[in-house]
Amino acid sequence: MALVWCILPLLGFVLTRAPLYDNFRQVLFILPPLFMLAGLAFERIKRLPIQIAIIALAVMPGVIDGVRLHPYEYIYYNRLIGGVQGASRRFELDYWGTSYREAADYLDATAPANATVWVEGPTHLLQEYARPDLKIYSTYETERADHYDYVVALTRFDLDLASYPEAPVEHVIDRQGALLTVIKRP
Repeated sequence: MALVWCILPLLGFVLTRAPLYDNFRQVLFILPPLFMLAGLAFERIKRLPIQIAIIALAVMPGVIDGVRLHPYEYIYYNRLIGGVQGASRRFELDYWGTSYREAADYLDATAPANATVWVEGPTHLLQEYARPDLKIYSTYETERADHYDYVVALTRFDLDLASYPEAPVEHVIDRQGALLTVIKRP
């Protein structure tokens, strides 16, 4: 029954070519039967020390990567695709824009007073943590500055490549070789 519970929905996604957005969250419902099947497999191992060792070996890569990706654990991709670096620019990583907090921390520490910042992506996330004196602009505003001291862009949708492509990169937020956010100086 658990096997059917797992395979039928996956087969439905494949056959209907249903669009999947924002990583794995649309198929989380297949995890319970997968865990049940894994539990049944581990239960067949009768020697407790071997069972513990195999479970530890199965879980360890995910735990290690979770620690290395902190606080962006949700961008995890397994090693079959090459980890986060292998998924970079092929699949969505920081689709929630959580790396904008780290970008705001960088700007708070390095930007001069009253600096102007162009933000590609979810501007409100950067504004939440940026100093109050920073003048932040985005695509959604009609008002524009005559120049920008910094450009902050997510790598989602290749925003970092499209926005001010010739501007030199001053700082990057990355994990395991995958860029999440780029800060440029135009």
